[in-house]
Amino acid sequence: EFHVGDVEDSLAKEFGIRFSPAIVVHGKDEYKIRFYGIPAGHEFGALIGTILDASTGAVPLPPDMIEDIRAIDRPVHIQVFTTPQCPYCPKMVRMANQAAILNPLIESDMIESLEFKELAQEYEVFGVPKTVLNETIFIEGMPEPEMFIDKLFDAAD
Repeated sequence: EFHVGDVEDSLAKEFGIRFSPAIVVHGKDEYKIRFYGIPAGHEFGALIGTILDASTGAVPLPPDMIEDIRAIDRPVHIQVFTTPQCPYCPKMVRMANQAAILNPLIESDMIESLEFKELAQEYEVFGVPKTVLNETIFIEGMPEPEMFIDKLFDAAD
């Protein structure tokens, strides 16, 4: 569905939209997955992959990783800062989005840094992908999946 409105309207608030433009991805369930800015360049593949994952509610991760992500028992807000030229950003965005599909306590935002320069400055984004978890945990670059899960647990503490 296509909606035009202010981020302060009730529908935007219902979906957790903080900025505009935004794309919200729902599928099998109502996930907390948002793309802020245009998912252009390499990020277009992350959008399509996320739509496919969300449509089935299943993600292509090993069973032990799925179990670990589902075990997180406190809210985690993931913000992945990207640029359209970055070849590593889509992998980080997909991993964050897959976590949000697996666990309803996790929300995932892709933030296009060039479009949201003030936000990128606030989080001191000098290279991408830069991932912020619950405002306290930071990941520079593309981590190994095990490290990402460890950081999710750190953010949930």
